[in-house]
Amino acid sequence: MIGISKDSVASHQKFAEKHSLPFILLSDPELTAIQAYGVWQEKKITAR
Repeated sequence: MIGISKDSVASHQKFAEKHSLPFILLSDPELTAIQAYGVWQEKKITAR
C-alpha cells in the first residue's frame, strides 16, 4: 500500500514515524500524480 499527498517529504517522515505507518507515503507537491488519478480532495477537519 502507498499513500500520496501534496505535503513535503519532511512532513511525511514525521507523520509516518509518529503514527508508525506500515506503508510508504509519497510527496506530490505539484499534484501531478494526484490529479492524474483524480483523487485530489481538500482536507476535512472535524471537531472531536
